Amino acid sequence: MMNNANGNPQSNTAPTLGTVKTLGGIGSLLTILAVVPMVGVVLAIIGLILVLVALKYASDALNDSKIFNNMLYAVILGIVGIAVGFVAVAAIVFKSIGLGYLPGSFAYIGTSAPAVGDVASIIGTVLLGLAAIWACFLASSIFLRRSYGELGRRLNVSLFGTAGLIYLIGSALTIVLVGFPIIFVAGILFMAAFFEINPRVTTIDSGLVGSGSISMSVGPTEYEGMGWRVPVSVVAAFGSLITAILWLVFFASGFSIYQNIAAVAVIFLVFIGVMGATWASWGMRYSERTHQK
Repeated sequence: MMNNANGNPQSNTAPTLGTVKTLGGIGSLLTILAVVPMVGVVLAIIGLILVLVALKYASDALNDSKIFNNMLYAVILGIVGIAVGFVAVAAIVFKSIGLGYLPGSFAYIGTSAPAVGDVASIIGTVLLGLAAIWACFLASSIFLRRSYGELGRRLNVSLFGTAGLIYLIGSALTIVLVGFPIIFVAGILFMAAFFEINPRVTTIDSGLVGSGSISMSVGPTEYEGMGWRVPVSVVAAFGSLITAILWLVFFASGFSIYQNIAAVAVIFLVFIGVMGATWASWGMRYSERTHQK
């Protein structure tokens, strides 16, 4: 047993800053190695798991669920983005096979020119799929920045916030490709931020940290009430995107371009309506709470 700054006993099994530093630093290093051929993806997955464990330790010890939950939302959105990409690719492949534009299809007509409507449908699916993937990873980076920003604030390591901002900028710029090297730089900064954590602070407590008596009190959170709204928003957003992709691939060829634009617009108007109904009450409640402060 150890004593904290108030002289009260603490358990040696409590998560330590050294544990968070080691797991987070090594995990961040492994995620950077995603660029290594052949084994990069495996290393990145292992690294991501280590980072999640480190953030879970920090979140539980600090009694601050935002640190881990925001990172979990970021990971889920990233997985959804990959899934949407697979759906778009599969839809294009099946569409091409059905139209006989791919070798090996039952009605392969490689010598004939594809219809303009079919080409427009496939191009629209490609663009919509890319936009969906980009939006997904951008939303993921927002939650990632919130997670690291909160961690940096609680542990007084400002480099976490800087790295999170750079990662967000890089994610936004991936649509023009220049964002990928920026994300790589952010990964290096995340690793450096974890290794910047002071290892001499041996235990984390919701009130005091180690012998330094650093206050870690948790104030009112602006995220209260978001629990069910976030998953509903994610499902609604990507349900709308997948519906639009499936429409463009399997149904668009039977309608004019204006009718297809109208159909896609209706899909996203329904999504906006669902979002309005989901978030309106939370927005009004949060606004009232802000004015009361």
